[in-house]
Amino acid sequence: MPEALSPRRPPTWRALLSPTFLACVVIVAAAASGLRPAMLAIAAHYEKQSIPLRRPLEEFNPAAFKSFDATVVAQLENMPAVEDVGTEHVLMVDLKPLDPNRAQRFFAWMLVTYYSDPHDQVPHTPEVCYRQAGTRVGGIDVIPVEVPGPDGTPQTVDVRFVDMHQPQARLMIAYVFHANGKFCHDREQVRWVVGRPGDRYVYFSKIEAIASFTYEFQRQEAIDLCRDILREGLPALVADHFPRPEDLK
Repeated sequence: MPEALSPRRPPTWRALLSPTFLACVVIVAAAASGLRPAMLAIAAHYEKQSIPLRRPLEEFNPAAFKSFDATVVAQLENMPAVEDVGTEHVLMVDLKPLDPNRAQRFFAWMLVTYYSDPHDQVPHTPEVCYRQAGTRVGGIDVIPVEVPGPDGTPQTVDVRFVDMHQPQARLMIAYVFHANGKFCHDREQVRWVVGRPGDRYVYFSKIEAIASFTYEFQRQEAIDLCRDILREGLPALVADHFPRPEDLK
């Protein structure tokens, strides 16, 4: 086709000023400027939140223990430091076995700490913290413990037992986490429970049963003593102190 008869293309600047193109620019600019605030608003809406205890730990009723003479430790000098356990929500119960034979051979405690920071990475566990203080870990076992459930029906809970060797004594520490209504025996389980979608609020608590003993032949009895502490202490904590499952939604 001769050049004189070829259709002429409109100048580029005219295409850029066309109503269609300008409308597209306005739409894209508005979307870009609103995208970040919108994403931040969505993240804030779905971000998990902290939740307080239903009842403070210092109000724990020691009568929950039937096999021990239980005393809630209230003196600050005898309590673990906040920087050591990572929270100000701490319960320490001194437990003297009612069985006189046990009472002569063992010292026992229950230590409870409560956390509700959605960004907490669960750094505090006995086998880590005690080792940093110079204690030697003699062994770690996961042992099932039968604990009464909320309706009284027995439930089996996997508990981590840590055998600690110190210069003057041995410690058997049995610990378990209670995270958003679930029992967990290690940190990875806790992280999965508090990070999964569904619950609006998150918490976890670490419950430790501690028995101090002297000789190797007392090891199994120390394990049994820790079992008894958890059997009697855990139901009271779940029933009276930790948030209810329906409160987490």
